Amino acid sequence: MSHPKNLDLLVAQAACSRLVLLAAALTDNGEFAKLAELFAPEASLHRPNGDVLKGRQAIVDSYAKRAADRVTCHLILNTLVTDSLDDRISAKSQALVWNAIKTDAAGPFGRPARGKEVVGHFVDTFIRVGEDWQIETRRAEFVMFRETDN
Repeated sequence: MSHPKNLDLLVAQAACSRLVLLAAALTDNGEFAKLAELFAPEASLHRPNGDVLKGRQAIVDSYAKRAADRVTCHLILNTLVTDSLDDRISAKSQALVWNAIKTDAAGPFGRPARGKEVVGHFVDTFIRVGEDWQIETRRAEFVMFRETDN
């Protein structure tokens, strides 16, 4: 027999895991204002280059500076909840990021990958806001890469 508290925890963990996937999809789709809405108003996002973005507007502004012809594909793997409290959850997710350029013609296998293929992770802390969850802190870090031939 399932206990209601255990079910609530599973629902909360699923909601937070979904935020990780949704953040990747919105980033890849260039929907940076919607991406920022996944974060708490005073959230911090620590970029792999060491920059720390504070608040939603800083997140939008930073992502909007990306090259307009850049295409990314974030593959999110192995999201593992590492800590759970009533109003806070922490998780670590692995990420593989590929890049391409919009102006390259897409063939039967899509566009050619360009630049670095990188493996990294997100370490997220989520906070409950009413009935919803938001990202309070995200630390993004790359751990290895491979240069493509293009």
